[in-house]
Amino acid sequence: MSSRHIRGPWVFDSVTEYTGASTIVIVNESILLVNKASGAATAVTLPAPGTTNKRMVWIIDKKGDASSHNITVTPASGTINGQATHVISEDYGGMLYLDNGTEWETVLPPGVSATELGYLNGVTAGTRSLSKAIVVDGAGAIDALTVTTLTAPTIAGTTAHTGRLTTTDGVAGGTTKTIGGLAYAATADSTPVTSTATETAFDTMYAIPANTLKAGTLMKIRWAVMVTAANGTDTGTFKLYLATNTTAGSLAGTAFVTTAATDMTANDIISGETVVQIRTAGTSGTLVASSNFVKTEAASNTATNVAVVTNSTTVNTQAVQTVAVTCTFNSTNAGNSAKAMILAVEVI
Repeated sequence: MSSRHIRGPWVFDSVTEYTGASTIVIVNESILLVNKASGAATAVTLPAPGTTNKRMVWIIDKKGDASSHNITVTPASGTINGQATHVISEDYGGMLYLDNGTEWETVLPPGVSATELGYLNGVTAGTRSLSKAIVVDGAGAIDALTVTTLTAPTIAGTTAHTGRLTTTDGVAGGTTKTIGGLAYAATADSTPVTSTATETAFDTMYAIPANTLKAGTLMKIRWAVMVTAANGTDTGTFKLYLATNTTAGSLAGTAFVTTAATDMTANDIISGETVVQIRTAGTSGTLVASSNFVKTEAASNTATNVAVVTNSTTVNTQAVQTVAVTCTFNSTNAGNSAKAMILAVEVI
C-alpha cells in the first residue's frame, strides 16, 4: 500500500492502493486504487453522507478488470445519485464521488467525460483511443499522476456529412470530419503528349475516390496546357473531363470543356477554370457545371475567351471519377507536342 499527496484542480490528502481486499471501507482515503493480485469483485463502502465535511473520494480500477469483476460502491447509509449503489464496470474505469451533505454524487473534472476519466494504467501518451485520459506511470506504486490529451480513435462507420469531403471518403470507415479544401495540385509539368491523333490524357490527373462526391459537393478545377511544338498548320483539340476511363482512345465521362480544333503555334497557352456542383449522389447522381477557358496565341499575344455551361448530366458518385485534361492532334506528325502545366482541384 502506498500513498502520495497529489495536487491538481483539487487537493487529495492520500492515495491508497488495495492489492488484496475484496471488501474495502473508506476511512481517510482520497484516491483509492483497486489492484487485487487475483481477479475478484470488489465492494467499497463510503462513509455516510453528511459525515465527511463534503469530501471527495476517487475510486479507480487500476488492475483493469472491472468489466468482469465489478467494483460496487455503496454508502454506509443513504444513496449515490439517488441509487443504493454505483458500479464501476469499465476496465481501468474510475469515478469521483462527492459527499454533498445529503447524499453521495458522482462528479467529473472539468472537460472530462466519464469514459475519458477511466483509462489509467499502461497508457502511452498519444496512443490510447480516447483523449484526456488520466495516466498513471509505473507498474507498481504511483510515481506520478499526469493529465494528457491523447489521439482520437478511428471509429467504424460510414455515415458522412452531406455535401462535404470527409475522412470517410473512399474508405469503409472513419470519423466523418469535414476536410474541404485543396484536394490535388500537380507539382510538375506532365509528360508531353506528342505525335498522336488519338485522344490522350495528360498524366497529371486526379482520381476522386468512390463515394467521395455527395449532394452539395462543390469542385473548382483550374488547368493550363502549353503547346510545346507544332507542325505547320496542324490543329489540336483539348478537353477537360470528369472521366470514368482515361485510357487513350477510350476516354469516357463528362467533358466540361472542348476547345475548337484550331491551328497551333509553339508556346500557345490554353487555360481555364470550371466549377462543378453535385446535385444528387448515387449510381445515377447528377451534376451541373460552369466553365471559362482562354486560348492565348503566342505569336500575336491575343486571347480568345469562351464560356461553357454543362446542363444537368448523370454522374456515378459511387465509382472513381478522374479529373483529367486530354489532347488530340489532327495528325501523327512528330512535330506536334503539348504538356499540362497546371491542374488543381478544390473540393468545398
